[in-house]
Amino acid sequence: MTRLWAISFVTVVALGSCRDATAPVPAALDHRWALVSISNQPLPARPPGLTYTVLADTLRFGVTSSRWKPSPLALATRRVRDVSGTERVEEWWLTYDSAEPLASPFSIRLLCADGDLAACIDGSGQATVEATGLTLRFNSPAFGVLKYARVP
Repeated sequence: MTRLWAISFVTVVALGSCRDATAPVPAALDHRWALVSISNQPLPARPPGLTYTVLADTLRFGVTSSRWKPSPLALATRRVRDVSGTERVEEWWLTYDSAEPLASPFSIRLLCADGDLAACIDGSGQATVEATGLTLRFNSPAFGVLKYARVP
């Protein structure tokens, strides 16, 4: 489990300079989203499997990157605190099904630092947009169930 999160940390740290302009995004996702809970634990949260506490996370759909080839892309910017008390910002890059109109649930996948090879980790899952917000459910239980609320 620790190795999985170490891989995730490498993924997000290595991608710090990959942000580019914003791309078109389906209307249902045309918002910024703020993480409110991980596996029903409100933030700040340190659920099983994490080696740090998640303080905040903002997700944006329709971003582009000079580093990542899959399209479309979403970017989660996560502020965390490790066991020593040091805070840092991580970036998690995801690709998702962009069918129009956007069906819910739709497929979503976390991208890996190794060039997005399938051998990295199973970062695939489903996303559901509802009146109450956005929920990400990954196939790997290590990521937990992420619940987001729209940011006005």
